[in-house]
Amino acid sequence: MTLKAELTRLVQRRLGIRLQQQGGQWSHLERFLGARAAELGLSSPLHYLQTLAAGRAGGEEFDRMVSLVTNSFSFFFRDPQQFAAISELLQTHQRSRGERLSIWSAGCSTGEEAYSLAMLCADLHLDAHLLATDVNRAALELARTGRYSSWALRHLPAGYATRFFREAKSSFWVQAPIRRRVQFAQQNLLEDECPAPPGGRGWDLVLCRNVLLFFDASAVARVISKLASCLSSDGWLFLSSAESLGTLSTPLRLQRIRPSFGYRHGSADAPDEPDLAASRTGGAASHWPATPTSSPLAPEAAPSDHGAAIEHLEAGRLAEAENVLTQILARDDGDLLAHLNLGNLCLRQHDIERALGEYGRAQAIAPLLPEVSFFQGLAHRKSLDWERAVCSFRQTLFLQASFWPASFLLAGVFARLSKEELRRGNLTQTLASLRQPPEQLFISHVGGVREASMDPDEVAGICDRLLRTGARG
Repeated sequence: MTLKAELTRLVQRRLGIRLQQQGGQWSHLERFLGARAAELGLSSPLHYLQTLAAGRAGGEEFDRMVSLVTNSFSFFFRDPQQFAAISELLQTHQRSRGERLSIWSAGCSTGEEAYSLAMLCADLHLDAHLLATDVNRAALELARTGRYSSWALRHLPAGYATRFFREAKSSFWVQAPIRRRVQFAQQNLLEDECPAPPGGRGWDLVLCRNVLLFFDASAVARVISKLASCLSSDGWLFLSSAESLGTLSTPLRLQRIRPSFGYRHGSADAPDEPDLAASRTGGAASHWPATPTSSPLAPEAAPSDHGAAIEHLEAGRLAEAENVLTQILARDDGDLLAHLNLGNLCLRQHDIERALGEYGRAQAIAPLLPEVSFFQGLAHRKSLDWERAVCSFRQTLFLQASFWPASFLLAGVFARLSKEELRRGNLTQTLASLRQPPEQLFISHVGGVREASMDPDEVAGICDRLLRTGARG
């Protein structure tokens, strides 16, 4: 078995993560494997991986690997709409039951989400048992320190920075009373049993956001089954706005909690709500989990508004498109589609700086959505910033290896940089992706740029011709 195949198999079996070794990421992992093998006196990186596979998850050596293949991107009060819904939900639970609440942040990364929940409970004078878990021990150690940069605090509610943090040496430290509200623990969602809250009722609230995006289909099904079984009868599960359970068989159903959405048991006593996971993608079934295909529209932004904006963009009516998108963002500044489409509009106008600003706002909402970094790559390509374009397209392919528009355009960038071997490699990768069963891409919900609607048959023909003739194209 090759080194890549062994690493992919190990990570997928033990963590459920669909590891994609692309470009610089694989080089980084390969250097790590070689260095660790040498340090431990092993004969080869493959020997190191085989030794690692035979050991236990949660050991010190396995933790080194986990820190390389998991994502620790987070910030406080990420997705304000969801936190607004959680605030209402927690108050309702407290009033109706008068008992201590149980909250679990599953996949807590470096702790921003868990501390956000703790600050919210403190602000609402709610008594809650709050557990935060992650498979990445290094991320948990950072979380326990409670030390963050000003960037992580940029979406804090008014007054929270002075109430719940102290500033020292250009860093912001979560104050001790808030830190004491959160219990951190290492946990592998795929392999370990779900923790149980005190009292035996099950969890009132579970947040598992921007975690399942990395998992393969079988891992998603197993984890969701576990999470569903550990919820209380009236408990709620929140995923990120870029995630959907789609057609996955589960006892949980999507329900609205204005101004957001959550999942709860179908037997829970709550009004029926339409399953918007399908309606937001034009009624098509979501192809979970190959890519986060459900379009996370804001609840108050009607799909027809986005459709009108795209029609204006495609027809070149840029002023009309900007007017519609501005109205959507006036209602909800966290609307991912509106930021992406507005970025595309700016790209059409050759306003690269403004386009990158909109794509950056979209990335703050859904950092693991491959289309976001793809559009950033388009902007860098348009400004002839080839190195940044390479980084953005590679990031896209790291998030989804089969994203053929990125590999195709990356081949063109490498042609500009006279890197023939890399160019041919990406042309070959594009053809391989196009030969696989088609995946529904989120890119179909945005418009305004030609590269977002390339014809796959035409692209396959171009790749085949360039590889046969050796033409630079």
